[in-house]
Amino acid sequence: MNRPEKINLTCTHCGHNWDQPTAALDAQKAVIYRGDKTVKRRVTCPNCHKWVTVQLPAEWFDHE
Repeated sequence: MNRPEKINLTCTHCGHNWDQPTAALDAQKAVIYRGDKTVKRRVTCPNCHKWVTVQLPAEWFDHE
């Protein structure tokens, strides 16, 4: 599976919807969770500035 350039996210706090570049997620050093099939990372909502947890396919980050 090829990683897209951006993914669409919705804030669980304020409901704001935005496109997040996956390169920014890849650049993060902190991983909240890593399983065989999924990776969870934190993203800051550009509207309310609270943390949003994003679950992504682990194969996008297999190089880590």
